[in-house]
Amino acid sequence: MFNKPIAIWHKNIGWTLPELLVVTAIVGLLSAIAVPVYHQQLSRARRVQPRAALQLAALWMERAALSNGRYPSELAQGLKQLTGGHYTIGLENPDPARASENLQSYLLTARRDPQGKQANDPCGNFTLDSTGQRGLTDPLANMTVESCWGRQMAPIHVKSRAGKNGSLKGSPD
Repeated sequence: MFNKPIAIWHKNIGWTLPELLVVTAIVGLLSAIAVPVYHQQLSRARRVQPRAALQLAALWMERAALSNGRYPSELAQGLKQLTGGHYTIGLENPDPARASENLQSYLLTARRDPQGKQANDPCGNFTLDSTGQRGLTDPLANMTVESCWGRQMAPIHVKSRAGKNGSLKGSPD
């Protein structure tokens, strides 16, 4: 009863060399495409922080101007260095000939760290002035303000509600 031969079927378990080569080629091709796109998206994501920091610094400047009647000649220390160290925010006088006078306008600049990961960023450095004008310094030839700052938002213009005689429209005279 137990003397019957047992047939053992050996299945080929594993991969053949051509199968391994095809899989390796596919993984290499996908990596060659995905890694540069990933780094480009990281660089693009790092641009959000200096743009937001410039807008925050501009708000701080406007608040200080409302309180003191003029723009401050120096930024608060907490606004200068951004987390991550990719950019630093600086305040410049757009009219250096009148540097000794009270600042009536300003130019904020987010400068890339020359040793950091954004050193070769095609957008260059970001600028924002007291009129809300956005700009770039040192961009590559094909980069525009719109492409680096994201969608271009129009400056906010407040329409006067004063009538011809100086009274507010809709208010009882």
